[in-house]
Amino acid sequence: MKLSAVLLFCAAFVGLAAGQSVRSLIFSSESTTNYVTIVPKNPLDLGAFTLCLRLATELPTEREIILFAYRTQYYDELNLWREMDGRIGMYLSGDGVFFQTPALGPTQTHLCVTWDSLSGATAVFMDGKKSLTKIYKQGHKVRSRGKIIIGQDPDEYLGGSMPSKVLWVKYRRLTCGAVCFRSVSLRTWHKGSVRIPKQMLLTGEQQI
Repeated sequence: MKLSAVLLFCAAFVGLAAGQSVRSLIFSSESTTNYVTIVPKNPLDLGAFTLCLRLATELPTEREIILFAYRTQYYDELNLWREMDGRIGMYLSGDGVFFQTPALGPTQTHLCVTWDSLSGATAVFMDGKKSLTKIYKQGHKVRSRGKIIIGQDPDEYLGGSMPSKVLWVKYRRLTCGAVCFRSVSLRTWHKGSVRIPKQMLLTGEQQI
């Protein structure tokens, strides 16, 4: 299992109109316990999705960063990584698919990944520019009854220690919607159960 990272800024899981405040979570130190968990309000049983993040990082490219994790009891259903070599990697319950993209950096990047089980078509969009389409996990389904974890790579299902490396990432917006299925997004998920550790600082900032 890859190591993850934890010095990060994570924005509230809801899109806001221009000029409104965006709430941010600050992970102030390296830790194996600081992470955010989200329990989806609606069951996730997805045959297609689009996951989007607005983020920035000051970490060098020669290290891995876990950007998003959705895990059931026994499987990493959906993990999104920045790989050691700078590629974006997505993993659906096993081997991943990888995309060469411009490097993530200290200025905000709008990153989306889209996948469709019927065709297997998978692609990454970075600041509106689309990657090559790759065929991945055709016929697969993302299973329900899991939890979203931000800030750690879940080695176990919300239990045991989670090895970590330092991460400095700022998420301004994080959304996920089902494609060709009824709409499911973090605007709905965040109305479920959210765990925020006491060591973390919740702040607000003005969205430009």
